[in-house]
Amino acid sequence: MNKMQITTNINEKYLDHFKSQLMFFEVKNSDVKIIYDGGGFQDRHELMFDLVKRSFFDCPASKKIRFWVFTGDNRPTDQVNGEPLFSISGPRIKSDFVIPDPHSFKWPQIGVNDYQSYCQEIKNNSLNYPIKKSAIWRGGISQNPIREFIVNNCNKSKNDIFDLEESNVGEKNFLHMNALSIWACLIDMPGRGFSGRLKYLLHAHRPIIVFEREDWDALTINLEPGIHYISCSADFQIFTYKVNQIINSLDYFLNKSHSTVNLISQISQRNHISSILVKKVISNSQ
Repeated sequence: MNKMQITTNINEKYLDHFKSQLMFFEVKNSDVKIIYDGGGFQDRHELMFDLVKRSFFDCPASKKIRFWVFTGDNRPTDQVNGEPLFSISGPRIKSDFVIPDPHSFKWPQIGVNDYQSYCQEIKNNSLNYPIKKSAIWRGGISQNPIREFIVNNCNKSKNDIFDLEESNVGEKNFLHMNALSIWACLIDMPGRGFSGRLKYLLHAHRPIIVFEREDWDALTINLEPGIHYISCSADFQIFTYKVNQIINSLDYFLNKSHSTVNLISQISQRNHISSILVKKVISNSQ
């Protein structure tokens, strides 16, 4: 399955890593076959295959389609062997080639076996007024220097509006996303690429500060800063100002978050996720 000759314009030094993140699909009606599988990172390829199968089961293709998927962050080229290459994240100007990521239906690695039911838990748990008048974030800080910079500065400030800590799956201070709603404000910072958790956090009836990034997933790539989330640069003073602004006008920002929850709930339906994937693949394939 992974013996296929690959022709692309990727730098030779990067080629082995690139090939390991590749999948090549052939689809006719709802029949999905993997022609090439480079192995991928953790369980991404297994989940991607499941996502593609479910999507074409929901929305069958009337003609044979062959396409590549890059399961790393932001595709580094447009085609492989003359066939279109899609990715699970990318910049907004390339949104036509960003398809739903492997964690759009489930994320077993962190205990999410069904995206929609888990997001419903997040919504239900966030209906009450927040108990803690502070901003919450948990995650690994080694994935991105922005995380390390912000978390370290929060700790140095000793300001009680911040509750940001390094935490990884399995550690004592690890918090599931459906437990974050006792805090007034949620934070999302970029990791190695796009944020897998953002499409989950947006279901909470909470204002969310999203640090600027290049890569977005298919469900959040068209959201608008200032309307669906509060955008922030990697400037600690600006970050502090925005958290204070939210805490001091909390009722206003809580009410504003409801429209975001309504929108993300609509576009997160399984049939809509399937439709996004199938339509982008069909419209951009030969």
